[in-house]
Amino acid sequence: MKTHHIVPILIAGVSHLSLATGVGAATIEAEPGRDFSLETIVVSATRTAERLEDVAATVSVLDQEQLDQIMATDIRDMLRYEPGVEATNAGRFGLSGFNIRGLAGNRVKILVDGTEQSEGFASGPWLNSPRNFVDIDSLAQVEVLRGPASSLYGSDALAGVVSFSTKSPSAYLEESGNDTGGHLKFLYDSVTNMVTETATIANRTGDLETMLQYTRRDGGETENYGEGYSDATGNDRTLPDPYDFSSNNVLGKIEYQVNEAHRLKFIGEYFRSSSHIDILSLEGPSYSTRYNYSGYTGDDVFTRKHIGLTHEWTAENALFDTMNWTVDWQQSDAEEQTHNTTEAYGYGTRLIDYRHGEENFQLSAQFDKETGAHHFTYGAIYQHARQENRTDKYYLDGGRADELSRYTPVVKGETFGIYLQDQITLMDGALILSPGLRYDSFKASPKADELYEAQLENHSSDKLTFRSGLVFKFNDTLSLFGQYAQGFKAPELIQLYREDQSSAYRGYVTLSNPDLNPESSESVEIGLRAGGKVGNFEIVYFSSSYDDFIEQTIDRSTGISVYRYANYASAEIEGAEARAAFWLDELLGAPKGLSFQAAFAYAKGDTTQDGITTPIDSVAPTKTVLGMTYDAPNETWGAGLTTTLVGAKSESRMSDTEGFATEGYTLLDLTAYVNLTENLAFRAGIFNLTNKEYWLWEDVRGYAADTSFIDRYTQPGRNASVSLQYRF
Repeated sequence: MKTHHIVPILIAGVSHLSLATGVGAATIEAEPGRDFSLETIVVSATRTAERLEDVAATVSVLDQEQLDQIMATDIRDMLRYEPGVEATNAGRFGLSGFNIRGLAGNRVKILVDGTEQSEGFASGPWLNSPRNFVDIDSLAQVEVLRGPASSLYGSDALAGVVSFSTKSPSAYLEESGNDTGGHLKFLYDSVTNMVTETATIANRTGDLETMLQYTRRDGGETENYGEGYSDATGNDRTLPDPYDFSSNNVLGKIEYQVNEAHRLKFIGEYFRSSSHIDILSLEGPSYSTRYNYSGYTGDDVFTRKHIGLTHEWTAENALFDTMNWTVDWQQSDAEEQTHNTTEAYGYGTRLIDYRHGEENFQLSAQFDKETGAHHFTYGAIYQHARQENRTDKYYLDGGRADELSRYTPVVKGETFGIYLQDQITLMDGALILSPGLRYDSFKASPKADELYEAQLENHSSDKLTFRSGLVFKFNDTLSLFGQYAQGFKAPELIQLYREDQSSAYRGYVTLSNPDLNPESSESVEIGLRAGGKVGNFEIVYFSSSYDDFIEQTIDRSTGISVYRYANYASAEIEGAEARAAFWLDELLGAPKGLSFQAAFAYAKGDTTQDGITTPIDSVAPTKTVLGMTYDAPNETWGAGLTTTLVGAKSESRMSDTEGFATEGYTLLDLTAYVNLTENLAFRAGIFNLTNKEYWLWEDVRGYAADTSFIDRYTQPGRNASVSLQYRF
């Protein structure tokens, strides 16, 4: 893993930096605009609240203030300045999930207030169930834990964890006493001509705290660069397809302090997004001379419902100091209707009605006990999930019989996990060790019915995963951290059971594979941190190896294309990341409130199959972010100027050397705020100031270099956002 080459360089580099900048012995808390602080409290790295400087992992943290500063409206905006983490795009279906250090999809675990989100599910151009069911305005904090985390979070944490924490009543209330507070927010974003309205009300009466928040968003298609682009149909179209969307998000919380030892928390969430698209890019003979589609439209609705109850108990007994247990119910649904007209195969006007849903029941408990140098964290989680999908095709002109079917059977899944971690503090706090392990078992049971008559085999898999972390503080300024972690991912239900032989007459079929093995990984991470009066700095090297990668394979030996998921490859991903924040007033005597931030990520990855090594396309190009922010000492106004530099995608790092390789680019963004009164704030941002034409690798990987419509995937040119927020 070559760590012996890089560690001396990192130690020398950071030690030199610490001495050259005169880093003091005392670490300070972050002030406005100073967004990387080692004092930041994180939970995802150890499942307990710890300062960032005490965790043996790489964690990115974004709080509500930072999300407001960068004027984030979705998960892609949220990660705009976070190298090494990307938001994945599912085209017509919008942003679908996350890519951490080159791995995406269900290999990234997504949590909302500790509740695991449903699996993504995709098959073909009109079947997609994304995992983006969270509204940015409901969030208090986002933590991105990078690297395998199965010893804490079980299956699906193979690449890392994105943990969302929603706002609580206390965020709008005074520290004590009866009180009522809240906020109103209005935002306009030119990229989608989106208008957003958010209203929040919170109250404390005695020991009871309540909060209700509602957010509404309305907008249109995401603009691309657009200058001189074509509004034709089919493969000649380079403008985005016409699109209208709206979303509604309701978040409610009730928290009751029963007595000094017991607190109850109730949460209710409802999210619904709907959209209509005219899919002009799939119409006409240029896209397909065989089908020559017309009237191609899509209507999609995504919903998420969640109810949860948490009991927090401060017991201070022999078994645990604190215990919290949670019971959650969650239902996620995708309803997608596609209309098109073609004379091919006698289809005529056709309605493809696709529905996919997952109902999830989760029961979990966690216990914490401190004794001497040890902080034990242990717990268990049980989940019961039910997935069901329908793919019904209606031939509205009566030329063919309607086809009512499922692409996968109704499947029930059961997951059980139990974990133990010990945070050991030695040498007066200079050495922190964090060994941990977890056992997980997974079982999937398919059920045949009139729409899916094949009775497929049950699947079961289990895994014991281990993690060991270390933080060593050379002094109050400089520390070394590292970890070894194992990862585990049970096969997805679509990988196990997706089967469709109805398209054999077109030359392809899809077969199931209930015998898949779980994916596994091993990862080593080592880094250095420096923190003090003038700022903070962190640099890390990581190397991960993966076995039994599950990918879809194609067998053409029988004369038709047979698609099937299989364990077929091993993989290696390694890279380096760094981030820093310096308070220039302390460092250089600059005006008070002036600070500088920087972040960097580089990674490379390869898969190996039958002795042939191939680059992993999902690994993003090198990215560097440099920012300068100023916050006036009286906190009445501030501004930020951010430069993003992204490297070109080298053909040598692509699985297909004939594919489209993105060029490097540089972006410049300007944001500013003014506190008009103590309670009223105005923010504005101008993004891509130089009006640069560019592509995101995440959006175009897999397309050929000579793709006629590649300009359709360019990012917006110069664009702007404004917001007005009133707190009371």
